Amino acid sequence: MQGELFGRATLVLRSALIGADGNPPFIVIGCGRSKQSKAALASDLYTSDRFRLSLDIARRLGAPYAILSGKHGVIDGETMLQPYDLNLPDLPPAEQRKWALSALDVLHRNAGGRRITLLAAPEYTSPLVEANETTAVQLEIVTPWAELQRADTGVWLVEAMRMATRIRDLARFYSWIESQREGGKAFAFRNLTSQPVPKRGVYIFLDRREPNFLGSRPRIVRIGTHAVSFGSKATLRGRLRNHLGPANEIGNHRGSIFRLHVGRAMLHETASTEMLPSWGLGQDADQETKALEVEHELAVSRYLQDLEVVLIDVDDEPRKDSLRAKVEAQLIALCSESMRPIDCPTVDWLGFKSPVASIRESGLWNIRGVGEKYDSTQPGSVQSIIGT
Repeated sequence: MQGELFGRATLVLRSALIGADGNPPFIVIGCGRSKQSKAALASDLYTSDRFRLSLDIARRLGAPYAILSGKHGVIDGETMLQPYDLNLPDLPPAEQRKWALSALDVLHRNAGGRRITLLAAPEYTSPLVEANETTAVQLEIVTPWAELQRADTGVWLVEAMRMATRIRDLARFYSWIESQREGGKAFAFRNLTSQPVPKRGVYIFLDRREPNFLGSRPRIVRIGTHAVSFGSKATLRGRLRNHLGPANEIGNHRGSIFRLHVGRAMLHETASTEMLPSWGLGQDADQETKALEVEHELAVSRYLQDLEVVLIDVDDEPRKDSLRAKVEAQLIALCSESMRPIDCPTVDWLGFKSPVASIRESGLWNIRGVGEKYDSTQPGSVQSIIGT
């Protein structure tokens, strides 16, 4: 019982903020008793922190929204309203039913086929959900606060604002990647040797077998950089060559953590881990061991060759607090903060076979920095990479 009383509330976030097609949902914001004392636009009339944060989330997502009023039903934010005092639960059940059916009719006409997210107290959402279940054509409705205590609603709003910021920035980053692709600056990894590569920078790997949250392909699956130790002479091309392997395709997973994790997932996928126990052991291996690993190194190379690469040119001196390190950390956090990925892998993604939990949970072939907080205002953020 104590665990039930004090356990962490489950927060429904992603499905409340992203539609199945990648577009933001139609957000319906519950009114509140705290109001201005004079007539105002509906979007300005209600003054509670809960209402204002809900409105900020809708605007951050660029989502269409409406307001759910106990007196007026579903109304546009630009509707001029007088202050009023009416609490929906105080109405008789028949009146609540009538209110819900009228609200559903407005939502059918205005939601445009989008998923509907109700950011309102259960006493307002329950009549709507119950009425929706009895209609011939049902709307897709998400009620993220249905099982939350009032205090947990405040936590949800804070976390939802963080995710809304990430959704906005990740969409902008994918738009920037598309512009790089159109400009010929994205390439299949197999073509690395023929591509111009800056001396220093950050690399983004995308898997063309995986759709991203916007419903298009490919999806970001790894982010990395190089030479962040003072005095390092490593180059970006050198790091990428370590991942790809030489012309004969017999790479060295002991020199590439990316290769190591991909290869390990392949072994677990085929339940053949015991057949190649040397994989990932030691910093080097004798020739006999390497000969046993050749076929698997080839398989890893062929998997990686099909990935797409986009490079961010950041030519600063090697050090742990370099801008390159910050870009890498911020982009990893953007994709994986709190292990709540915005881009969800398909069930067939190889990473799900990895024995490393952070890879499975984040959807990235990364370990360091996964799950950390993203800060859209700091160096290395999407804003700092691509500007406004």
